[in-house]
Amino acid sequence: MLSMMKTYLRPDQAMQLVSVQDVAWFAAEAFEKPDQYLGRAMELAGDSVTARSAASILRDAGIRPSRGFTIPSVMQKRLPEDFRLMFGWIARDGFKADIPVLRREHPSLLTLEDWALQSAKDGRQRLS
Repeated sequence: MLSMMKTYLRPDQAMQLVSVQDVAWFAAEAFEKPDQYLGRAMELAGDSVTARSAASILRDAGIRPSRGFTIPSVMQKRLPEDFRLMFGWIARDGFKADIPVLRREHPSLLTLEDWALQSAKDGRQRLS
């Protein structure tokens, strides 16, 4: 992930992230409260971070992130087309989740730091 961010995003460009737990929370809410969610399109994110800040957050939590590097252009062409299209879109347009609104709806929405601390506590020490 860090290598894809370093390859496609500017150093100061943040990418929004969401935990699987939070996606599951919103999915469960949609099933439990269909009147509130039916027909509603939502972008989900719990945090917005740059590659550098993501690596720092992971290290501070005791997780050793893989060493992120810029993928050489000759290798970028060998990446699956879906990856290239997705990260190209993220670099151009990006996600636009309204994190403060989501946090009001789901106060336990995880930031990357929350997720990293929880993961380190659970014993997941390596992230690629």
